[in-house]
Amino acid sequence: MDIGFQVGERGSKSKAKFVPEVGKEIVVQFNPSNYEISETGRYSGDTKEERDWNTVQYLGSQTGSLNLTLYFDTAKIQTGNRITRKTVSVETKTAPIEKLAREENSLHRPPQVEFVWGKFSYKGYVKSVKTAFTLFDPSGIPIRAKVDVVMVQYEKLKERKPRESPDRTKTRVLTDDNSLWTLARKEYGDTREWRRIARANGILNPFEVETGKELKVPAITEVE
Repeated sequence: MDIGFQVGERGSKSKAKFVPEVGKEIVVQFNPSNYEISETGRYSGDTKEERDWNTVQYLGSQTGSLNLTLYFDTAKIQTGNRITRKTVSVETKTAPIEKLAREENSLHRPPQVEFVWGKFSYKGYVKSVKTAFTLFDPSGIPIRAKVDVVMVQYEKLKERKPRESPDRTKTRVLTDDNSLWTLARKEYGDTREWRRIARANGILNPFEVETGKELKVPAITEVE
């Protein structure tokens, strides 16, 4: 469930840059005209069959994402003297950003990256980089490019009291007006999760559970 979407527009004269945990800073050639931030909530009981909001429990936020579109142009950048002038490929500017989405050998994972632009900062890792070359010199060297970058934020979980959280194991006493189905609905927001409780307590027949029995209610994040 998407709970937030934000578009930022920046007028800062400072240069935007990527700051990876390994390697040098990467300063963009042109600041983006805007950026997009999305956040998605994670809930129990939020299914097409369960729309009773009294039973839905907030488990935390899923990882958010930052979407950027950057432009690079080396059309007027040349090296050498007047006789041996050489066109500079725009790939010299796009390649360092593309590298951020690859596994860093010393880390065995993509590097953690911070995107900084003035007072705005976004930390995470680069999930994808899509480069479109849009202009070429007569010899076929790319000299202009559009780069779409998607960054994934470090996971954030909303703080909750342990006894209220369905992602923590707890115990409950079965009462006369309760059953495994009603207990599952109350704790997980989904009556179908009664099997999770049954397995955790070695219950073979859910109709033969004694009233007053203390039951383990396992974390919903536990692997079955």
